[in-house]
Amino acid sequence: IKTASKYLQAGEDISHYIIPVYHVVWPKLSMNLNNFSSLLKHSQTTIQSLNESYELANSLYHDLFTPSGESTATDISVALQSRLRTIHQELSQVNIISQNHTFPTFFNEKLSKVNFSEKIDILINQTSQSLKLLESFSNLLSNPKPQFVAILVQDSNELKSSGGTIRSVILANVENQKIVNIRHVSSGEIDQKMTGQILATPEIESITGQDSLTFTNSNTSPNFIRTSQVAHKF
Repeated sequence: IKTASKYLQAGEDISHYIIPVYHVVWPKLSMNLNNFSSLLKHSQTTIQSLNESYELANSLYHDLFTPSGESTATDISVALQSRLRTIHQELSQVNIISQNHTFPTFFNEKLSKVNFSEKIDILINQTSQSLKLLESFSNLLSNPKPQFVAILVQDSNELKSSGGTIRSVILANVENQKIVNIRHVSSGEIDQKMTGQILATPEIESITGQDSLTFTNSNTSPNFIRTSQVAHKF
């Protein structure tokens, strides 16, 4: 797409004179070239927005982890959300065009060879998930009170209802739009420091033979809210 985009303007300049002729002599080619041009334009906008998003993300990362100075993280986060929404819209347009329109034969073959539609679907899903995560994170940043965050690190090679077996947890504080006091604790360390016990559900007890939960097994529920509530007890 990047390579083709370089020649897009030159192609449009030439097609301005050629297409009217082909539109009469060979209307299908004219339609295919127009579709090709439309796909490249949306792809070009997507690439530009992706580059801008990377720059904003780098700025946000630097701002969040720089303890001194006035924070602009909230403003950067809002700008990054705007770029992600643009990316999502452009990718959706690219997907619609690529699935519902025809192109010159060489380009159809190229799209099929690289599984273009499947990859665009993955990007759309990743962008959507990133946007949801960023919106939630922005709510943390905008809260004037100190916030305490726990991120569960899960191993997808050993599946559980919420994604994978808990191996560790990252703890951090969010204060004045800065991330501070970051700690990394293994699930084993948390279990060792437990002074009480959290009763296991009948299903877990029948599988493990234990009447209490370990931190590793605290994410057995597919409900993320329920999982966070159980993890919070630990």
